Amino acid sequence: MLKKADHMPKEFVIVFLMPEDVSRLILEIRRQFQPEADQSLPPHITIIPPFSLPDGEEGFRRIEEFNFRPKGITLGEIETFDQGKNNVAYLPCQGSILQQARDAVFQVFPKLRSSCSGDSAFHLTLARNVFGDELVALSSELEQKELARYFMPEGLKVFRKTHTSGWQRIK
Repeated sequence: MLKKADHMPKEFVIVFLMPEDVSRLILEIRRQFQPEADQSLPPHITIIPPFSLPDGEEGFRRIEEFNFRPKGITLGEIETFDQGKNNVAYLPCQGSILQQARDAVFQVFPKLRSSCSGDSAFHLTLARNVFGDELVALSSELEQKELARYFMPEGLKVFRKTHTSGWQRIK
C-alpha cells in the first residue's frame, strides 16, 4: 500500500553541469561570498527551472541520454537580478545548445513548456544576496580567476529535491 506522500508531486530541475575546472572556481566563489549556499546542487545552467511531476522516471532517463553535437557555451560578464529581498549575481550564458536542450526536454514533457517563461534567460549563478562593496569584490575576484569563458557542458542531468538532503541526482 502506498503512503499518501507517495502520491505527492515531486520537485525536479533539469540542468547542464559545468566542467570540473569551471565548477571548482564557482564553488570557491560561493564559499567566499555565500558560505551558507546549498551545496547539494553543483554549479550548473538551469535548462528547466524547478517543476513538479507525479512521475517521470522514464522521461528523465531519455533526457539524460540525449546526445547533443558538441557545441560550446559562452559566459558573459557578471550581472545581477532581483528576487524580492534577494539578489542573484550571475553570468549570462549563450549558446544554441541551451535552447536545443530545452526544446528536446519539451518533446519528452510538453507540459513543461509553460514552466519556462519567455524571459527566463540562461545563466550560471555565482552567489545570492551580494550587495554593494561585496558585489564589487566578487566581480574583482572573478576577474582574477582564470575562469573559462567558453566550454562544453557536461550533459543534461536531472535532480530531485529531497526533504532531508537537498538536491539529489537521478541516475
